[in-house]
Amino acid sequence: MIQGNQPASGPLIGGCFESLDKLRGTPYFPDINEFNDKILFIETSEVITEPWSFEETMRSFGYMGIFHRINGMVIGRPQNGTYQREYHMSIVKILKEFDLETMPVIGNASFGHNEPKCTLPYGIKAKISIAPVALYIEEPAVK
Repeated sequence: MIQGNQPASGPLIGGCFESLDKLRGTPYFPDINEFNDKILFIETSEVITEPWSFEETMRSFGYMGIFHRINGMVIGRPQNGTYQREYHMSIVKILKEFDLETMPVIGNASFGHNEPKCTLPYGIKAKISIAPVALYIEEPAVK
């Protein structure tokens, strides 16, 4: 658990950090309203984003209004754990800047580019649990 003391739920939105970063400002980035009441999931690729770049992009998401629309966040474990501590510290710092110190955020999650690989089903309702710290998928990904 990176921060927060309350559970959160909502449909999943997000994906690869570097891809989302490159899509900002284009018609392919999700409309800001798409983030309403969602759980944002972010994972970095094998590119290994420098901590300063991660922090700048996450802060940009804050200025875009994303963090005030979501219910919580799940951060994937970086490739080989590289910069994990720095990424977590950046998230706490940035959420504090936006007065969101209580938003539930789970880190070190095993999905995306890291090993073992797991995919999160985009748009499916999920729940962040505090005790135990976990992400639960609350509906089938395929109907």
